[in-house]
Amino acid sequence: GFYAASSSDVTVAWSHFESNTAYYSGGGFYLSASTADLSFSTFLSCTASYAHGGAYYAYASSTLTALSSNFTSCSAASSGGAFRASDSSRVKVEHCRFEDCTSTYGGSFTAAASAEATMLSNHFVSSSASYGSGIYASSSTVFLNASTFVGGEGTDFDIYATTSDMKCSPIHWETQCIGSCGVTCNPNSTVR
Repeated sequence: GFYAASSSDVTVAWSHFESNTAYYSGGGFYLSASTADLSFSTFLSCTASYAHGGAYYAYASSTLTALSSNFTSCSAASSGGAFRASDSSRVKVEHCRFEDCTSTYGGSFTAAASAEATMLSNHFVSSSASYGSGIYASSSTVFLNASTFVGGEGTDFDIYATTSDMKCSPIHWETQCIGSCGVTCNPNSTVR
């Protein structure tokens, strides 16, 4: 995978990351206290064996823009099967596809520890998690707009928020809502 830290400024375009594995976090890409622009790239079968962000981990006040990229069959042991943003990081993810990704929290995407995420026109397809097969938010702010959820699996909903602020408009579920479709929020979370 790729590691960027200490105020790095990285641009990744038209790239392919396949079968990258990190022992702890960020199987394909680990971003710490840095800025990155990611576009038209593919992350396939990337893994975070022990913790977070199978394909991508944005950490420590990092700033990331991800555009028109695909995250397929990625996994993380703890959270963010494909992608995790945490520790005051700010991310904008637009026109991306998350498919067949798995984790305990946030099969496709996790925002945690004061992260801010803007999610625009993304597709979440057949991902699975115990909490939030598509998105899991914990102590974060997530703006979700014009996104589609298809066939998420898990013991909980497609979107799961705990102590977070979720701003949602419009969301489309392409499968009949049985079992894990919809949004669930624990105490101190707001969905608008």
